[in-house]
Amino acid sequence: MVKETMTAVERMEAAVRLEPTDRIPCAPLMDVYFPARYKGWTTAKGLQNMRAGFSAIVDIFD
Repeated sequence: MVKETMTAVERMEAAVRLEPTDRIPCAPLMDVYFPARYKGWTTAKGLQNMRAGFSAIVDIFD
């Protein structure tokens, strides 16, 4: 396993600046489409109500 020499923030900032990183940065796709459907909602409910959408995202990772 490669030893990490950068923090997650340093890694993402370097990648955005197109500079070398210690490994490829990865960020999960955080949208409301799957979480809303998983909770039995319409996508519209998740998109129109920010608190409900965020709650759905948190719930699928809990």
